[in-house]
Amino acid sequence: MITLATTTVTVSAPSTVGDDWTAPTYGVIASNVRATLSAPQGAHTRTVGADSVQVDMILDCDPVPGITPGCIILDAEDGQTYAIEWVQQRTNALGLGNDHAGVTRRTGEAD
Repeated sequence: MITLATTTVTVSAPSTVGDDWTAPTYGVIASNVRATLSAPQGAHTRTVGADSVQVDMILDCDPVPGITPGCIILDAEDGQTYAIEWVQQRTNALGLGNDHAGVTRRTGEAD
C-alpha cells in the first residue's frame, strides 16, 4: 500500500495476442487503484531481457495481482495511457506492499 496517492489508475492486461495484422485486445484486471506517476530523474533505463528500455514515467501503486510487462494503465487524472515495460513488487518491513514499474507513454494507438 502506498502512503500518498496523487491519482487512480485502471490496469488492463492483454486478453489476446496481436500479430502483424491485428493489435492485441485488453481486459481490465483492476480499477480505481491508488497510484503515483512521477517523472524519473534523468534518463531512467533498465535492462529487460536482452533489451535496454528507457521509460517516460515511474508508477508506484497499491498491489495489483496479475500486473506484468505488457499491461497498460489509464491515468484517471489526465486520461493518458501508458504501457508497463517492467514491474517490481515490493514489500516494506511492515508487510505492506506496492508495485513499482517503469512505463512509456502510448500515443496514436487505439485501445
